[in-house]
Amino acid sequence: TPQGSVNAGTSPRAIGIGKNGQSLYVTNYNTGGITHFTRDTSTGALTYSMSYVTGWRTPIAMAMDPDGAHYYSIHYTDHKIKSFDLAASDGAPSGNGSQLDTGFAPTAVVMDPTGQFLYTSNSFGDSVSAFKADAKGILSKIGSDAPTVKGPLDVALDPTGKFLYAVSSVSGAVTVLSVDSATGAPSPALVSQGKI
Repeated sequence: TPQGSVNAGTSPRAIGIGKNGQSLYVTNYNTGGITHFTRDTSTGALTYSMSYVTGWRTPIAMAMDPDGAHYYSIHYTDHKIKSFDLAASDGAPSGNGSQLDTGFAPTAVVMDPTGQFLYTSNSFGDSVSAFKADAKGILSKIGSDAPTVKGPLDVALDPTGKFLYAVSSVSGAVTVLSVDSATGAPSPALVSQGKI
């Protein structure tokens, strides 16, 4: 049974909950914003906190680090990944100035269990981009984009962080890439490719 609803802003696209469960975030695709809510952990009720304009269009997906200190959004039409600081007091987002190019038309992002590495699926780039995040959430690019089958739409990491998977509805296949545990770089060569 629905427990009620709150306005999520214009064209909400992705949703995530902060580490301590006291914050909830929504990306607003058409306005390029992030809507932040505080959350009652006992009842689940949401209270609007703020809307933050990212400076880039079409935020389509998000990831948060395991420490709950940083938030990362990817932007479909601007081909960007952007980093934000999350306030320790209430989880409110603020820009930290770190942003980098992804491959063409990113659609999904995933962070490894250590909170060091991020990966984006690039739907029109037929590739995966890899990034390293330092303790302050500042991003750096890891090598060249790793090729995948045509049109990857989503990515997933296995629990060990040693293998990266990208799925494509266009190709009807999953690309499997090995990941260097020291550098976070995905192998540029396909480990295997299975037809769905």
